[in-house]
Parts: sequence; structure tokens; C-alpha cells
Amino acid sequence: MKKQRTYHKYLKQVMIAMTLVLALGMFVGLDAKPVFGEPLQINIAATSNNAAYGTVTGGGVYAPDATVTLDAVPKAGCRFVDWLESSSMISSDSTLSFTATADRTLVAVFAPIAKPVISSATSKGYDSAKIVWSKVEGAASYDLYRATSATGTYTKVANTTALSYTQTGLTTGRTYYYTVKAVCQANITVTTSAASAYKAVKPIPSTPVATAASASYTSNKISWAKITGATGYKVYRATSSTGTYSYLASTTGLYYTNSSLTTGKTYYYKVYAYHTEGTTKIYSKASAVVSARPIPATPVVSSVITKTSTSSKIYWGGVSGASRYQIFRSTSATGTYTWVYTTGSTARSYINTGLTLGKTYYYKVRAYHLEGTTKVYSKSSAVKSVTIGSKYYSGLYKVGRDIPAGEYLLMGRNDEGYVYVSLDAAGNDYVSDSDVLPNLYLTLKTGQYVEFDSLTAYPIAKAPMVPKDANGNLINGQYKVGRDITAGEYVLTPDADGYMMIVIESDSTLVKDPVGIDLCQGMAYVSVANGQYLTVVCKAGYAITNPAAPVADTSSGVLNNGMYKVGRDFPAGTYTLESTSEAAQYLVVNSATHPLTDFFLGNSLTGTKQVDLADGQYIFLSDCALHMNVVL
Repeated sequence: MKKQRTYHKYLKQVMIAMTLVLALGMFVGLDAKPVFGEPLQINIAATSNNAAYGTVTGGGVYAPDATVTLDAVPKAGCRFVDWLESSSMISSDSTLSFTATADRTLVAVFAPIAKPVISSATSKGYDSAKIVWSKVEGAASYDLYRATSATGTYTKVANTTALSYTQTGLTTGRTYYYTVKAVCQANITVTTSAASAYKAVKPIPSTPVATAASASYTSNKISWAKITGATGYKVYRATSSTGTYSYLASTTGLYYTNSSLTTGKTYYYKVYAYHTEGTTKIYSKASAVVSARPIPATPVVSSVITKTSTSSKIYWGGVSGASRYQIFRSTSATGTYTWVYTTGSTARSYINTGLTLGKTYYYKVRAYHLEGTTKVYSKSSAVKSVTIGSKYYSGLYKVGRDIPAGEYLLMGRNDEGYVYVSLDAAGNDYVSDSDVLPNLYLTLKTGQYVEFDSLTAYPIAKAPMVPKDANGNLINGQYKVGRDITAGEYVLTPDADGYMMIVIESDSTLVKDPVGIDLCQGMAYVSVANGQYLTVVCKAGYAITNPAAPVADTSSGVLNNGMYKVGRDFPAGTYTLESTSEAAQYLVVNSATHPLTDFFLGNSLTGTKQVDLADGQYIFLSDCALHMNVVL
């Protein structure tokens, strides 16, 4: 019984003590959480992997849920790498923030900053240099330093995130020394690596890029692009690529012609640019070696024409130093060219016979120069072609032998052009002749002889259309109705001198009289039918259906010299005619076909006269006036 009372007494004392503890906790603070088993503080351990590389701040004891901020601060020459926890990387930010919820051990990893390695320092022109270096792990940028001697004071000249830098404004020919430092940053702490080994560079003019080509059979031309900052250029020559190069010339230009050379011999060239700094010339490196061999210039083929229905004629310009010319021919532009003929040195043309009418032939010409017994060839000319019979040029032809019978369109050249048709080669049996300005249609018969002078003759099947103005209106020339223009009525406007010529023909043999002809002052009308040939000398001719076709200006109430259509230029009615000179004439007709009888028929006019005019009629006025509203 005594032991049992002792036990209960002890238990009662424990209960009283616990009650006092609970009461005391409530008295101290209602927010206390006396939960059994929960820690009252959290330990954050933060250390550096190497105290010589960097330090850490922010480690210690924190209350639960407190914010922890750790900073890794690298020392000079070192950089922050990352944070490790249990050997695992958890952040690469030098400032690490988190909430304290449990004990943690973190290690800030630091490392020395590697030195950059300058891989090259090269001149980039007469006043600039380019420095290139290797990448450094962890570097945010790079500082570039420069000195004027290897052991001199290096001054910072640039900061860049790139791995190269081109500096300008340097002195040509002066040697500069460069080093580079890598720059790292951890929050606000900036650290740099040790300086790289230096590289030296001397700005000089850029290296010319030269070309060389034959300029003639005894000369080569060496050319190059302009070099910024170059005062001049020097050219050197050798007779083998690895031989001794001798000075040739100095020039401020961008080419040099080396003359008095041996045709066919190869010469080798180098070019230097130089910049004058004070009285000193600073030279570029030598250009790459270029070579050239003097050869005759390339002939220029001016034209290939049909000479006859079975021959062509090739024309080319002369080439200095040419001993001979060779002509090559093919039946396609890109086909195999076969040698045709070799001419003498003074030849400028060649007639190639035995050809097929209607077939196209392609030609090249090259020259060669005899150097001793060696032939030195030029390059071949550009290709020129001709379709036999597609067109003929100046010359005498027998129809049926040299040129097929049929109709041709003749186009004058250089404001000239003349054609002569006869029955014998000597031109004794004359058939017809005519000026060709600017064009003319001509029908030739077998057995005739035709001579073309300063013109091009096209067989009608291959002839171009006769030119009109930019708006499609007639201008000076001969038109075949149904081919160049449509049948119908046209209104013509006078040339600058106020006159115009109208000729209508039924064929193109040049031996028949025209079916219509007129010489007019002022505007005029003409009507033509299919198969006819209309020749006009005027400023412009408009189809009557063209909305732009002009009508007479009747605003003054008077019409003077010209041809007018009643019902179009002015209404039908009775009008007064008045002579304006002793040569006054007028003519009223019912069509605009201009028959020959009308050309010679006119009514003389003295003083005034009344005329009745009906719709569709035409009236010619020459040195007289038609009054619209006044009866005189």
C-alpha cells in the first residue's frame, strides 16, 4: 500500500508540472505551437569549393519559412560556375534565393578564368587591323588592349561580345601590339582573366586582286580593283610563274598595258599597292600571280548576208597583226563548226557559195599571226547567222539565178536607197528604177537584172510589216493594202511644210501608171482597196474609223487649202468660195480614190463663187477659201 501511494504521488507531481508548462506557454504567446517533434530552427550551410577562388555570404540559422539569400562572390581572376547540393547542380545564378524549410548544405563552385588565345592579328587595309581570339568558357565579353611596343603600356580600346574586332584609324606601316582579357560577371561583381599573349600587326594597303589578258598581238593588259588608301601601284613581270620578277611600271591608274611583247609567249605579273606615309612608301603584299599571252584581237563580224539564192557574204573588221583570217561554218548555233576558208591578211569579207535557199547557216571568224612558223590564233568571233534568201543587200542580181522571182519589200538604209531593173547585166535595156525612201514594194520576173543600192530587200514571205508610228498611224512610206493596212478610208495630216503626196498603184512592177495620185496642201482623204499599194508622204494617217482621226477646224468659219469631206468636216449646204491668189482652184468629187483624171482636172477660181455640197462629197481647195457662214 505504501509503494502504491508513492507511485500515485509521483504521477500527480508529473501532471502538475505539465499543466504549469502548458499554462506558461499560453501566457508567453498565443501563437506558440508547442507541437511535439517540430524543429524550432533551420541550419543553412553555404561554402565555397575553394576559398582562394571565391567566397559565399548568407549561410547560417534561419527560422522555419524564412527567406534565405546566398551570394557567391568570385575573387580576381576567377569566375562563378554554379551551386551544388549533394553533388547536383541546382542553379547557375550567383545569387540564390529560397525558403527555409529544412536544413541544407550548398557549395558555390568557382574556377579560374582561362586566358583567351589570340589566333590572328592581320592588316585589313592601310589604316585598320583585325584581331581574332578563342572563346573562353563563362566569359560575358572581352576587353581588347593595345600598345605601341611589346612591353609598353597597354590601353583598353574596345569591349565586345564577339570573338574578333577590327580597329580603324591606325597609322599605315606602324606596328601595334594587342592583348585580350575575358570578362566575367557574377551579379554586380566583374572579374577578368589574365591578359592573353600579345600579337603584333602592321596596317598596310590591302592586297590587289589582279587580272591579265591579251590586249593585242604584242601587248597584255593588267588590271586591278581600286585599293582604299593606295597612293599608287607597281607592276612586276617574269617569264615563268616562279621566276624573277622585274619592275615594269608605277601608276596611279587601275591598269597597265605592257607592250612590245612576243606574240604567243606567256608572261607572268604581280601587282603591289603602296601608301605614302610622309615620305615613306608602305607596300601591300603582292597580288596573286596572273598571266597572259599576247594574241591577235578577236575579229568582230559586222554582218552575214545573202549574196545570192545559193551564197552568203560575211563581213568583219580588221585585226592588227593578223596574217590570215579563218572562216568556220555550222548549221546550228551550238553545233560543230567546220573550217570553210582561209583569207589573206587584208581581207574583210568572204563569199560562201554552194548553199541551200531557205537554210540557215552560222559563222565564226578568227585571225592568226605567224610568229616565225608558228600560228598564234585569236579567239573566235561571236556567232552570226543568215537564212539564205531571207533578205538581200546592195548588189547586182540576175532574177531566177541569183535571186528568186517574186515580190520583195525594199527598205532603204541611212536615208538612202535606190533600185534599178533592166533586161541585161549592163543595164542597157532599162525597165524601171525608183528611189526607196523609206520603203518600196517591187515584183521581179525571171530573166530580169536588179541592182540594189543602199537598201535591204526582203522576199515578201519574210518581209517585216511596214513601220507605223507609236499609235499605229501611217507615216511616210508605201503600204500594201491587205498586208500592212486594211482596206478603207484614211484621213491624212500634212507634214511640217504643209504638203503631202498620195500615190495609189494596182501592182508593184513599177512599170504601170498609178491608178491614183495627188499632191495636197493641208489635210486630205484617201480610199484604198485590197491588193493596192498606197504611198504617202505625210505627218500621220488615221483610219477614218479611228476615234482619234482629226476633223477640220471650222471654229474660224473659214476653211483654207486642203481636202474636206462633206458631212464629216462640215455639214452639207451652199457655201461661198473665194480665191486667195491668181492660181486658185477647187474640185468637188464623189470619192477619195484620187484618179489620174482628177490630178490634172481643177476648176479655176477668180473672185467668189457659190457651191452646193452634199453629204459624202469631197472638196479640194488650192489657194482659195471656203466660207462657212458668210455669203460674199
